[in-house]
Amino acid sequence: MSDNNDFGAFFMGFVVGALTGAVVSLLMAPQSGEETRQVIKEKAIELLDEKVSPVFEKLEDLKEELSRNIDKLADSF
Repeated sequence: MSDNNDFGAFFMGFVVGALTGAVVSLLMAPQSGEETRQVIKEKAIELLDEKVSPVFEKLEDLKEELSRNIDKLADSF
């Protein structure tokens, strides 16, 4: 029973601390919210270009290879 209350107190403290940190970081930010959103958007696009695009290119190559292999297999029958 005591363990349940300890966890609840910890969780509540964690939530309050996280909210407090978020509010303080927003108030102390060196740029406006609009600028922050623009930076996040730019970083997301950069991440997409650097990490996700190569994966799609590799998948396209694998698809083409699979298609060629299926054609070869179909020709052998």
